[in-house]
Amino acid sequence: MWIDATVPMVNGMPVWPGDEPFCMAIEQTAQVAGAVSTQSRFGQGTHCGTHIDAPFHYDPAGARVDVFDAQVLVGPAYVLDLTGQLTGHIRAQDVQGRFPEGCKRLLIKTDNSKWLGSGGFRSDFIALEPEAAAYLARAGIQLLGIDAFSIGPIGSVGDQTHRAFLKGRLAVALETVPLREVRSGAIQLICAPIKLAGAEAAPARVWIWQEEG
Repeated sequence: MWIDATVPMVNGMPVWPGDEPFCMAIEQTAQVAGAVSTQSRFGQGTHCGTHIDAPFHYDPAGARVDVFDAQVLVGPAYVLDLTGQLTGHIRAQDVQGRFPEGCKRLLIKTDNSKWLGSGGFRSDFIALEPEAAAYLARAGIQLLGIDAFSIGPIGSVGDQTHRAFLKGRLAVALETVPLREVRSGAIQLICAPIKLAGAEAAPARVWIWQEEG
């Protein structure tokens, strides 16, 4: 079955502290001969909701979101479920050897999935330590997703995590992915970010195919 692993975009949704919030207005406008049409407009920061980060986010010479195609964003993937197994952020030893050889797309499910998509911003989300991100980069992961606002913790450590995974590579971080309905194991992934020319990030719609079990 197909699972929509995308946070709904609604007014008042949590965003990273300091980022532009999501704002949408829906209007009904009378047209010619009395017909009525519905028109919407919205504004937001590029890191709002489910989105991808490109290397350009932390590397001035890095790839931007509009260069990525299905070779990175669509195809077989693996869900690593670490729910209830962590006492802090994700370390290299927590992920080492726990996904198939040759895996290019990895989604990490944690206790974040119990609350992601509801309530406000939480600074205590589980993320990856820089050493874990570096290990996954060396292992050949090109798309790294997590059920958190960021692949890295808040602060300078989070910056290090992004650089460890993205810098000098054609890779993307997929953030704020609700994985509550997704089990561990092999999946098919479709990640469809908006093609924002020259941008460092873009909101994305994410679908996951997983056999019913």
